Amino acid sequence: MPGLQFDTGAPVPHLVVDDFAPACVIRAAAKTWPGETWNWWHKYDDETALKLATMGRAPFPPASALLLDRMATLDIDNLSPDAFPDLSFHAGGMHTLPPGGFLARHKDAEIHPLTGWSRILNAILFIEGAGDLYLDKDGNYSIHPVPGRLVLFETRGAWHGVDKTSETRKSLAVYWWADRQEQGAERAVFQ
Repeated sequence: MPGLQFDTGAPVPHLVVDDFAPACVIRAAAKTWPGETWNWWHKYDDETALKLATMGRAPFPPASALLLDRMATLDIDNLSPDAFPDLSFHAGGMHTLPPGGFLARHKDAEIHPLTGWSRILNAILFIEGAGDLYLDKDGNYSIHPVPGRLVLFETRGAWHGVDKTSETRKSLAVYWWADRQEQGAERAVFQ
């Protein structure tokens, strides 16, 4: 997908790619998705989030691993020529919001806690379920999750989140960083 271009008319510069991967691979990821008792889930359960997420390069099911690797090979050079994907998937990888799950509006940590790199881009690939992705502070700009839909957006200063879901929402995430040694928040900032 060379020549990716952001929609800069939205509150957060982003792009949406439908049918990012074959539907059969998306279905395979959904059908082999680990349950809530999987040992590799880290549970967030407080006023900022109710979600499950992997905390690094977990033993991902094969279809999810294939999709994460495909996401990481996006050619983003024209968007940010010095950015690179974090293949350790720190805070990325697999994310599940159970029924009633949510992720409060927030701005992501701008500095990688292990390396000092600066966060540049986020990519979210919807696998299954409900829960619009909001790309603004007030909840006025949303992207509906459709299986196989990829959303790539600039991270710095970008408010985003997911309201309470009515059903389980499964997604994959890859983050791009740059070795810019900029100053910024080392933890997510919630509204």
